[in-house]
Amino acid sequence: MLKYGMKDVVYLVFLWCFFGFVHSIMISHFIKEILIKFTGKAFETYFYRIIYNLISLVIYLNIVCFVKGSTETFLLPNPLIYIFTIISLTGFLIAVIAFFQTDVLEFLGIRQVWRFFTKGKRESKELFGYDKLVVNGMFRFVRHPMYLGVSLVFLFNPFISTLTLTDRVCAVCYLIIGTFFEEKRMLRVFGAGYKIYKEDVPRFLPYKFPQSPGRKDISV
Repeated sequence: MLKYGMKDVVYLVFLWCFFGFVHSIMISHFIKEILIKFTGKAFETYFYRIIYNLISLVIYLNIVCFVKGSTETFLLPNPLIYIFTIISLTGFLIAVIAFFQTDVLEFLGIRQVWRFFTKGKRESKELFGYDKLVVNGMFRFVRHPMYLGVSLVFLFNPFISTLTLTDRVCAVCYLIIGTFFEEKRMLRVFGAGYKIYKEDVPRFLPYKFPQSPGRKDISV
């Protein structure tokens, strides 16, 4: 049986900090501008997103493999296990629905690569695979429904261990901090439209009832 001590917890925190650092650096507008100077606009437009996603995936898989090695996991007692499972599945559903409100292929970077090889001359979308401010569906309730859904999946996973608890705290902290970086980009891209949206819709927790259910997406 593998035993996990404080060194393993610290190492897991380090992995999450490294993941967050790389993520923040790679999505930085400043870094992108530097990259364009050295590689040209075409590389940033057609290949940057898919490379960014692949690098993020590799780092995150290291986290998953490290946590998965824990053999100290135990299940919560009844009925908590059912309550946690229902909430976790609800979070997964929220994240999936919100994700498919975006252009999935654009978000993954596949569409940009396809455009390059098929000579489709179209600018890459700036945020999460869409070029308009989405305010319907899950985005009516919170500004970051994908982050909310993923947080629920992490927090209410009924399998518990020292490493999984550390993993959950790090993941949720990363997601919450990530919303601040993302909103800076949203304000830069959408301007006044996003300021209005921020006033009407909560960041993370749906404590306000949607005031305009028929409201359409705001194009920019």
